[in-house]
Formats: sequence, C-alpha cells, structure tokens
Amino acid sequence: MEIVIIQGSQIQEVTSAGIKYQLEDGTSAYIDFEECAQREFARRTTPEALEQFKKSNNRTDADIPAYIERLQQFRMIAFRNSWGEGSKTGNPYIEFLTHPTLLIDFEDAEMYYQIAIIIRRAGYWAHNTT
Repeated sequence: MEIVIIQGSQIQEVTSAGIKYQLEDGTSAYIDFEECAQREFARRTTPEALEQFKKSNNRTDADIPAYIERLQQFRMIAFRNSWGEGSKTGNPYIEFLTHPTLLIDFEDAEMYYQIAIIIRRAGYWAHNTT
C-alpha cells in the first residue's frame, strides 16, 4: 500500500468539506471528505468484506442491514493517532482513506486537534487508534 506523507505545515485551508494542501512541487491538492467516506463505505460493503464481518463477529445475514446503517452513520474518512504511535516522527497524525493513502504528520499538536474537531463537526469519523 502506497502512503504519501505530508507535514501539517503544508496545509493551506481546512473546511468542513475537505483539506487543501501544498505538494512539494508547489502545486495544490485536495482531500475531499465525502470521497473518503464513500470509498471506505464501498470497501466495507463488498460481498467479501461483509462475509468477513459476519465471520469475525459471529453474525448472520440478518445482521447486515444494521451494520450497513451504522457504517452510513459514522462516515469514516481516516485513522488518527494523537500520540504518534507507529509514526516515524512520533508526532500526532491523521491517515486519510484516499488513494493513495495520505498521512498528515503534525509537528503542532494543537493543529492536529483543531482538524480532528473540524472533521467530527462536519459529520465524519476519524477513528482514533491511540
């Protein structure tokens, strides 16, 4: 799995819809939160993923509609870690479910928390792996 890593200092703008950031070559790129949520929902609702869910959680076909409803409510777009566990730098990070995966490494913990709050208030979920 390819992972692109940027620094929090490369962020240019954060809104409830996404994050605009600058690449090393000076061009701008954008993380669209809704696209991330749709990508993750599609990944978790393939026939194979649903079979794995049933097997791993001792569930049946009757449990699938409630599971899908829960996935739609959470609208997951990222994994985050406030302690920097697993990070090469030890800094807090948010790993977005983009293609390729985009990891934002935050030297400034306050900026990390501000973005995590914006994500949640916008109705999306960044799963805390801390």
